[in-house]
Order: sequence, then structure tokens, then C-alpha cells
Amino acid sequence: MNSSRKLPELKPLFIERMKKILGKDSDSYFEILKKEPVRSIRCNKIKISPNDLKKRLSKKGWKIVQPWKHYPEVMVVEHELEPGELGRALEHLLGYYYIQELASMLPIIALGIEEGETFLDLCAAPGSKTTQAASEMNNSG
Repeated sequence: MNSSRKLPELKPLFIERMKKILGKDSDSYFEILKKEPVRSIRCNKIKISPNDLKKRLSKKGWKIVQPWKHYPEVMVVEHELEPGELGRALEHLLGYYYIQELASMLPIIALGIEEGETFLDLCAAPGSKTTQAASEMNNSG
């Protein structure tokens, strides 16, 4: 994925400011802005298995990649989607998956929490990691 996309017109003052801040790295920064963001989702294992979710999404024609073999609930959609399509999909509306950045999934994976353990999320807004923890703990924590 990560194909190039057309950027909206950047304001000259913004460009000037970023060049001043980043110096010689500003060209790399503006190239990164042209790349399509990764569309990552997390399967809600309380409602559906990662395998069943992948099958459902694949039937829509979506190419689903599971980047970490030990965490099949983590998925990347490598398919061109219409704006908002990821959030409008029936599977999302049913709660089968949660749209979540890969980096946001890492703390819960690193903690390795399990069913029956106690977990307190003191930074629970908007709740991505909290719902991920609940899924890992099968709503038992």
C-alpha cells in the first residue's frame, strides 16, 4: 500500500515554518506526507474470531494482511477504500473490529495481560487500549 497521494495545497507559511524547524530533513518530511496512511484495525475477539473476520472482509474484496503472526487480531487493510468506508462497514458497525493505529496496539501486547488479571487504564480516552485489554481478558478483568 503506502502509495503516493495528492496532498491538499499546503499554506506557504506552514511550508516555511517546517523547513525552518526541520532544516535538511524537511524534504523527507514532505515526501512522507504524500504516503497513504496505514489502515490498521483490531479484531474484537469477544465478538468474532480473527479468522472469521478476515474471511468476511476478504469477501468484500479487501486485501487483509496480518503483520504479526502471534497476534492475528491485528490487521492491515491493503485495499483502496472510499473515504469513510472503513468506519461505515457493517463489520465495524457490529463491533467486529476497531479502527486503531498499530502503535496504539503495542502497549497492551507488551503487557501480555490475560483473562482474570486486574488492569487499570488511567489514560482511557478514547478507549482503544481499554477495549483491547477487555478483549485480551475476555471481559473478565
